[in-house]
Amino acid sequence: MKGRDLAIKLSAYRTWVLSREWQREAPVLPLLLFIVPNPGQEGRVQRVAHAILQATTLQVYTTTATRLAEAGPLEAIWLPVGDFAQGAPSERCSWLDQAQRS
Repeated sequence: MKGRDLAIKLSAYRTWVLSREWQREAPVLPLLLFIVPNPGQEGRVQRVAHAILQATTLQVYTTTATRLAEAGPLEAIWLPVGDFAQGAPSERCSWLDQAQRS
């Protein structure tokens, strides 16, 4: 997905979260998981998601198709969208563990 298309998609998620439309369907805000083909695309999703969704409480995680195929969806293959302004890289984790803590 190109950067412009990704920004449009994430802006729609931002609107959906901030409008609280999700509460009509679920009592808890769902996680947003991205599976991308390569590390370069993962970096792009991370940067764009952070820029557009940082004002929301939406938890976003990314991984690559290779990691998913090799380890499976429940393993610590998911990279949370981090705070790039702080410069601290996030560590990969299991999204299931993170969801249970929230």
